[in-house]
Amino acid sequence: MSKILNDPIHGTIELDSLLISIIDTPQFQRLRNIKQLGGCYFVYPSASHNRFEHSIGTCFLASKLARQLQKRLEKDIKKLEKDGNDEKKTKLEKAEMSKNDKLCIEIAALCHDIGHGPYSHLFDRLFNKAMKKKDPSTVEWKHEDVSRMMIDYMIKENDDLKEAFQMRFGADTERSTEFIKDLIDGTQKETEDKAKYYMYEIVANKRNEIDVDKMDYFARDCHGLGMKSNFDHLRFISQCRVMFSSDTPDETTIAVRDKEKYNLYELFHTRIGLFRRAYYHKVTKAVELMFTDALVKSNDHFLFQNNKGEDVKMSEAWEHPEVYKIQGENDKLESLLLQTELTEDDFAVQKVTYSYGKGPDNPITSVYFYTKENDTDCFASTKSNKTSLFLPETFQEEFLRVYSKNDEKIDILKKETTVCLKQITKCFVKREDVKMSEAWEHPEVYVKLTDSVFDGILMEKNPKKDMRKAQELINNVYKLKLYRRVDETSPVKKIQGKNDKLESLLLQTELTEDDFAVQKVTYSYGKGPDNPITSVYFYTKDNDTDCFPSTTSKKTSLFLSETFQEEILRVYSKNDEKIDVLKKETTKCLIQVALDSVKNLAIKQEHQGIAAPGTGTKQ
Repeated sequence: MSKILNDPIHGTIELDSLLISIIDTPQFQRLRNIKQLGGCYFVYPSASHNRFEHSIGTCFLASKLARQLQKRLEKDIKKLEKDGNDEKKTKLEKAEMSKNDKLCIEIAALCHDIGHGPYSHLFDRLFNKAMKKKDPSTVEWKHEDVSRMMIDYMIKENDDLKEAFQMRFGADTERSTEFIKDLIDGTQKETEDKAKYYMYEIVANKRNEIDVDKMDYFARDCHGLGMKSNFDHLRFISQCRVMFSSDTPDETTIAVRDKEKYNLYELFHTRIGLFRRAYYHKVTKAVELMFTDALVKSNDHFLFQNNKGEDVKMSEAWEHPEVYKIQGENDKLESLLLQTELTEDDFAVQKVTYSYGKGPDNPITSVYFYTKENDTDCFASTKSNKTSLFLPETFQEEFLRVYSKNDEKIDILKKETTVCLKQITKCFVKREDVKMSEAWEHPEVYVKLTDSVFDGILMEKNPKKDMRKAQELINNVYKLKLYRRVDETSPVKKIQGKNDKLESLLLQTELTEDDFAVQKVTYSYGKGPDNPITSVYFYTKDNDTDCFPSTTSKKTSLFLSETFQEEILRVYSKNDEKIDVLKKETTKCLIQVALDSVKNLAIKQEHQGIAAPGTGTKQ
């Protein structure tokens, strides 16, 4: 059965029973506790909405757009049939959307943000970048990557949901699940039917950045921030249709009436306004910088348990084959041994993996069975339907073997192997303790990461030095004792690495990383320096059978901008005792990296009797 929800942005929303099954899982419900706008909540008290309601709103708009596209497809096909244009009719029929296609689009829209962590983009952007800076071996990831992982984990961990997927998609379940994940990425597979490429533009439009995700969060964020959005997403959706264009004759795209061009500029104008006034507000970023520093400080101390939850000592690991999971430690062990007097001619390290053939998963759950009583339907095995209690819970184990190639050095190899293995304990212990920076690889841990992590850090008893610092930072945010912005550069089209150069120059003074932060801020229409409207396809009233991309030579209005991206640098002080030193050194260093300081420009223009832009307010 479907379910009716009420939403302050879209009104009455009706959701399919499978969508409700997804919503009613711990993996999705955690989105109730992740602020949509992160640090903006400290600037705009009403910006308290969460990823949960945004995800439902995005799903609603995806369903609305999908229905509009299919309705218009059917109308266009009938018209082509009436006109006797069989070639175009046959071609367009291949683009039709099945019920399963529509459901996959709705699921992708619903789950597109399921991979977000604490304070949304703070976790996958600022925190991940800070950990990469601290440890270059840190893997960079996006929340979309985790969304893919979380979808698999959610289906695996919820038997009712798994059965609901299998009932709805049948033997096509695995392909449909992959399709859903690709829709979240906006990834068009080369092997897929190009007549259905338009479907990848609904949730995450890589062609021109106009998708239902943005339509919902622009409307919802403006509502929460008390701002006005002039973009009419309902009008836009009503003008959309699926078309083949002359420059991509085999690929479909979502085309819109040419008269909607100005409405689209309003969309991107709204985007810039939100970034300037809210997302990249100087206080928003100060809060997020402080929270990021708190996470970095607590990363080695505020740990989570994995799904085993057992304490296994290294000395006992040989008795627990289920704890083995070798993740690059074979290369690390080999590297450590080569740092001794041993050479490659003296030993070999081999990783051995035993599994049932599907990695850590039970392959039987992917087999479809029929029964003697019912040989017309088939079903997949589930964890709840276990054949025998004697069957294992674990379906993969890994370990390392060290072989001696040189009998003359076998005693040295034994000794050094023992020493090196102690340095890589995690070779033998599937770590119960998972750091926040590693959580994206552990869905059972990631599901615990919400905004409440900051409260958890504050409640930590007997904190060590770094944890005490993390607690101090969080408390300072709550007291609004924030990092202070000491300077900001005038906008340029591209910073081009000058943020790293500025930071490097400041570190050559008496200042340290604990005294300041340099932040690059980018404002754009969503496609970097390019005009996204030139990637939108339009059709006209006089010719509604062909569509064409917009060109810069045919301008909608002289008031529209010629520039679609600008970047600035901000310098924040973390240490009030050194703020005067930081101001002085920042002024010097900005000259060396050939960037203008807004404050210096204001002083210069004041002496010349000219009002500087952006001055007159307290900084």
